[in-house]
Amino acid sequence: MDEFSQLIIGIIGGTGKEGKGLAYSWAKKGIKIIIGSRNKEKADIAANEVNLKLKNE
Repeated sequence: MDEFSQLIIGIIGGTGKEGKGLAYSWAKKGIKIIIGSRNKEKADIAANEVNLKLKNE
């Protein structure tokens, strides 16, 4: 996990199914993720969903 701890990845259009899936799989490896969207509310919701999924593991 330490090998990825310094990485930050931005996902443009990250509020959809594929974007959230990528965000989750990369965050699980310790990579910091930024979810981008034209709609801030949708980006916040997507980030919360990914964080919740990570906490429930």
